[in-house]
Amino acid sequence: MKLKLNILTVVLLAVMRLTAYAQSNYPVYVYPVLTPPYSLRLSDYCQPGSQRLTVMIQVRDAMITNLPVRLHIKMETLDGRGIESVPNPFRAMPIYLGGGQTQMLFGEDLAPYFDIDNLIFKGYTKEQYRRTGQLPEGFYRITIEVRHFHTGRLISNQGIVMAWFALGK
Repeated sequence: MKLKLNILTVVLLAVMRLTAYAQSNYPVYVYPVLTPPYSLRLSDYCQPGSQRLTVMIQVRDAMITNLPVRLHIKMETLDGRGIESVPNPFRAMPIYLGGGQTQMLFGEDLAPYFDIDNLIFKGYTKEQYRRTGQLPEGFYRITIEVRHFHTGRLISNQGIVMAWFALGK
């Protein structure tokens, strides 16, 4: 009886490990980099040449050719306030990926994703943002995912960076 229990435990652990590997083996990996000084103004992240938020997209599947993708960006505080890009395609042009390529996105590439008309506000309204011109202070978690442009299917890991966003003196 004890032998059967041990064998069952080993088999279950092996299956759980394979399942965890399969869920983390994405064809595309995204790596966001947030550079100080951190800003509460969205326009600071999408200015031409801005490198406050850069996104590196690495395609690990060599079979991919001209895959149209879009980003899904979420900036949220620990209490749930923040912004998120709309889930359906908007005025952003698709980003085309090819197998084995690494692509860097800078400010002007991210501009459509930080346009307030393409964002969903949570715990904070667009009107409040328009009035103050900035997000509320707090500890933010920025999550970036790569999704298929037409279907919205997730094809990457969740690239996450965290930082304390506060008004400068």
